[in-house]
Amino acid sequence: MHGIDIGCVDDKRMGFIGVGIRRTKVVDVMADARKLPFIDCSFDHVYSSHSIKHFSYQEVKNFFSWMGAFIEESGILEIRCSDLHARALLFFFNISWQKVINIWGTRLCW
Repeated sequence: MHGIDIGCVDDKRMGFIGVGIRRTKVVDVMADARKLPFIDCSFDHVYSSHSIKHFSYQEVKNFFSWMGAFIEESGILEIRCSDLHARALLFFFNISWQKVINIWGTRLCW
């Protein structure tokens, strides 16, 4: 299996190429998910955990296109995201700007 783990920070999938926007011990390639330096259809598994939350609602549709471009025809696109309903409920018990950023990321688009 030839896979890529997009948005890994401190943990990446075993045997995958780790991609992150900042250098950590597990990041193999530093790049923004919007501009990945790979050839289309070059992976059979594209994995991203908790990265989608850092994109504005206007970018989410493009996020799937960006990730999907690198998958072989019979490949797997695996995107994991936290439970927004639960996070929103916790937010309303103690509202703060930091919690808005935790839910939606730093790239808010109003």
